[in-house]
Amino acid sequence: MTKPNYKYKVHLPQSDKTSSPPRAIVFVFGWAFSTMKHVLKYSELYQEKGCATVTGVLPPQSVAVKNDTVIREFCDGAMEEAAKLIRQFEQQHRKGPPIPILVQALCNGGGFCRMGIHEAVATKQSESRTTHQLIRERLAAEVLDSAPVYISTRSSLAALAGVVKNPLVFWMLAIGGTLANYVKYFWSLASTKEAFYVTYWNQMKASDVCPHQFFVYSSADTVCDHTKVDEFVEYRRSKGTGSVTVMKVSDTGHCRHLQGHQKKYSELVDTAIEKAIAEMELRERDRKRSRM
Repeated sequence: MTKPNYKYKVHLPQSDKTSSPPRAIVFVFGWAFSTMKHVLKYSELYQEKGCATVTGVLPPQSVAVKNDTVIREFCDGAMEEAAKLIRQFEQQHRKGPPIPILVQALCNGGGFCRMGIHEAVATKQSESRTTHQLIRERLAAEVLDSAPVYISTRSSLAALAGVVKNPLVFWMLAIGGTLANYVKYFWSLASTKEAFYVTYWNQMKASDVCPHQFFVYSSADTVCDHTKVDEFVEYRRSKGTGSVTVMKVSDTGHCRHLQGHQKKYSELVDTAIEKAIAEMELRERDRKRSRM
């Protein structure tokens, strides 16, 4: 069976497109029903800071029902694009430091991709230098914007209302999506003894694949329940691994924090990039010591 040909936008740093490697490579994953035009604003922020980006948006229907097969295939394609960039630049600059990878995840469209990458790179691999192994070695920091969203009928309808303005279309999608999610809910209970949204939330919380996490969210967000993200943040801090940085605001809506707090957002991204670079330098020192 032929896999779908998912589309990604790959961009090099704006400062220098040929002579030097990027400071980092960033996966930028958009929210459900977002357009590439809107998501590329986040990519451009990283490109201005000397990073290369791989930008993609999951098909909205796969987000609505959390289609794990589509998410896995989509993430595999994105990882292949990132691996090509790493191999290309490190072939040209053999003496340069290892290039780190960051994830920018927006809403659960991005959150599903974040988890898809975590699951892929955590899979046992052979000793050969596979793409998954390479991504795992370089994954160093992630920015979760309006994410993760605790999946519920309320959050799903609020997200849909934010992007679908035609009442007839809204109710058609709302009814169809709700029914599909109930089917998935009962199937997950029958097959795993746990609701799929509980499994997703617990997996998101528990994953230690990426050490440094940056959370951007708002108490004014009607889609992403800030109290659930508060719980998520405290859980990650209690793990005592890596670092957790929070930018919580009170006046911007879902996935609107860059527009409403551009300076603070830009500074957080600066910190995330610097943290990823420092993490790779630490790993490289540890690697060299282990060879001695």
